[in-house]
Amino acid sequence: MFTKEDTNKIKGIAVLMLIFHHLYLVDADISYLAERSFSFSVIDLSVIAVCFRLCVYMFCFLSAYGTSIGLKDSKSYLQYLIYRSWRLLSPYWFTLVVLNIIHAVIYRSFFYPNPLLFLGDLIPVLDIIGLPYSMFCPVLWYMNFTLIMIVVLPLIIKLIERFGVIVIGVTLLILNFIPAGIDSPFGGPYTLYLLAVEFGVLFRTRDLFGKIRKIYEDRSFVLKVSGFIGFILSAFISTYIAEVYIPYSYLGVKSFLNTIGAVSLILLGYLYLKSGIVSKVMEFIGNYSYDMFLIHIMVRDGLAVIPFISGNRISLYIANVICSLLAAFALDLLKRYAGWYKAIDKVSKKIKALRFERAN
Repeated sequence: MFTKEDTNKIKGIAVLMLIFHHLYLVDADISYLAERSFSFSVIDLSVIAVCFRLCVYMFCFLSAYGTSIGLKDSKSYLQYLIYRSWRLLSPYWFTLVVLNIIHAVIYRSFFYPNPLLFLGDLIPVLDIIGLPYSMFCPVLWYMNFTLIMIVVLPLIIKLIERFGVIVIGVTLLILNFIPAGIDSPFGGPYTLYLLAVEFGVLFRTRDLFGKIRKIYEDRSFVLKVSGFIGFILSAFISTYIAEVYIPYSYLGVKSFLNTIGAVSLILLGYLYLKSGIVSKVMEFIGNYSYDMFLIHIMVRDGLAVIPFISGNRISLYIANVICSLLAAFALDLLKRYAGWYKAIDKVSKKIKALRFERAN
């Protein structure tokens, strides 16, 4: 059984990777692809940061897994669509409004030149309609992607329930021959993450977490240690090959390798972070990962102007993690005391109570 606590642990790992990814991604020029050494130079940090794009595939997997669980309780597709969109966007709206207020106070001007662009970020569709640079923050491309995922997920679930892993095989093949579709300057082609979504659905519909845990618990200590090492190697070797050597023209191969890396890291956290201080810390961080995801870019830009922090790469990362976590914690308190969570739950119950005729 893959619990909410397991989800938060994996999210904790993923958001720590995300902060590293955005912190060191542009800390070197494009020549990082040709220059590699075993010392942790600026070049190496940039390569590691590129490989940590793996976190996006992890988030896609978890989003698809969790959303597919809730779909079975919906009375109709329309109710599912309204409910999942509300659950996705309502906490995001609060954070986006707060960030815009902070921006207006600091810069004494509104970020959006017109209300329509603000509406486009609220929905959110700016990245989808080709206005990515009008978004408040680059990471909001993922909110655009998730909105599309919610729309198409019921079809993916039906296909995987009927055909299983064959769907993943077909997707892997056709991704190399179909156009990239929406190609975000921040997240890349949206189709790049389709396999991660399908794997999330496959794990839910086939109860693979439960089956894998049963196999794992029956293994000897030596095999468990071997599995631990194997998951680490699988996660980072496959991702390194995908990000450094595979061009975007081989979209299916790139997507598959990254997805395998993401699934390996998810299983690593699921099977081996069962208890202990590290498990608790990851779970705690994961509980606030949603807002950390949305605000860490602003935190990064703010800390970058402080010389004694920005001058040291280790302290810069630690400061970004701590400040992002504290800011997310503060936002959580604000939502709680403003009654926003109660409002979300109240509207959610009303949506669930709505009666829709199920389409045949």
